[in-house]
Amino acid sequence: MKKVLGVSFGRHYGNSELILREALLGARSAGAEIELIRMQDYEIKPCRGCQVCTQRMMNDGVENLCIQKDDFPVFRDHLLDCDAVIYSAPVYLIRPIASFLVMADRIGPFHDVGGLAMLGFKREDSPIDQRLFKDRCAGFIAVGGAARPQYMSMGLTLMNDATYPMHIKVVDQLAVGESNSSGEILMHEEKLKRAYQLGINVANNACIPYEEMKWCGDFEGTCPVCHGNLMTLDPGANQVTCAICGIQGDLTMKDGKSHVQFHNLEGSRLHIKELEFHYKEIFASLLAFADIEEEIKEKVNQYKEQDIPIVRPEKKAR
Repeated sequence: MKKVLGVSFGRHYGNSELILREALLGARSAGAEIELIRMQDYEIKPCRGCQVCTQRMMNDGVENLCIQKDDFPVFRDHLLDCDAVIYSAPVYLIRPIASFLVMADRIGPFHDVGGLAMLGFKREDSPIDQRLFKDRCAGFIAVGGAARPQYMSMGLTLMNDATYPMHIKVVDQLAVGESNSSGEILMHEEKLKRAYQLGINVANNACIPYEEMKWCGDFEGTCPVCHGNLMTLDPGANQVTCAICGIQGDLTMKDGKSHVQFHNLEGSRLHIKELEFHYKEIFASLLAFADIEEEIKEKVNQYKEQDIPIVRPEKKAR
């Protein structure tokens, strides 16, 4: 049986969890086994950027998750075990809550399936958990208190940070506003029905090849890959760049409306080939660092000698 994992970053029985429960019930109605993770129950520490996870893998050929001692391995095991995941997160300040971003950072480069496969870690006798390379799909739910969408402008788009390293295909997404107080989301009956359908859509796309998964969202968006509308535009240029995918397109006006003709879709950071290229890029920079490491240490030592007061918190007696 296909398994759908729901992950809530809100309070227990708060808006994010309540609407996620509707999505999970929809997934169950489509024949999926479901389970719910409340991230408030988990202690997930921030990534320290120490690169120990990748260094141990590259140098010693062992799977070393992180030097942080927390609940991330428990969360990771459930994520690797599922066939599809639905993330539901509150939006307080335009983007998903910080705990979501911390989790996304911890998934990061150690779960970059394109690079790991390229390096030969996709094999039966690999030290890497092979469940990582399973084709998965995802659904996103962002919940905010504001009525106007500009106060949730990055609520859905930044959720891609948690899925693209593992090459998880996003097949549906839903943003819900006007849900400020806990439980208020239950007054939005149409949104609850839409969340239920999101769960069905995610379950129906689970356990099929990545290329056959279909986008089920309510809108196509500007970007043909991530279906987002968040674009960057350099002053004076007629070319836009998708802030999530990184693909570029030519901006034109026709009948008073803007149009974008994108090119090189395989250059999207959601594409497996781009994941492989990016891994090579990072790996090359790490190799180049070896030649200048001692010089950099000397430069860093100069900063350590500077007389700049450092403010630290007082340690309270326990």
